[in-house]
Amino acid sequence: MYIEEDELNELRAIEGIHRDDVAMIIDTSEDYDDLVNELRSYFKIDEKYYKEKAFWESVVKRAMDKED
Repeated sequence: MYIEEDELNELRAIEGIHRDDVAMIIDTSEDYDDLVNELRSYFKIDEKYYKEKAFWESVVKRAMDKED
């Protein structure tokens, strides 16, 4: 499977957003408990998350298989 350049750029942008958000949470947390609570609320994982994760994992796997 081939990933279009704009799809790859979107994935990179999403990763960058998450990195920035987590870095900001780490910087602004007053203590360990506050950090844990903020990260838990940021990464609320639900069924939609797992479906989206499975989709992107399959996209990447197929792209890697195609390159071999």
